[in-house]
Amino acid sequence: MSKSKKEIDEAIRQAEKKYLATLEQVRVKWLQSVYREALEGGYSFKSLGGVVAFIVDRAEDLKKGAPEP
Repeated sequence: MSKSKKEIDEAIRQAEKKYLATLEQVRVKWLQSVYREALEGGYSFKSLGGVVAFIVDRAEDLKKGAPEP
């Protein structure tokens, strides 16, 4: 059975929507784990900028191959 272009486009949009929702959940969980790691490691943040800097540093560690928490 052949699907019309409209049906295929709709299926692709739905799959993309589900993918993006899943990706957002994964990112939120990662950010929560990095923040928890910081708190457990004794870090105390005086500003949002400090939190962001810690997260950026952690992301760089992951890019370099450091193991995830």
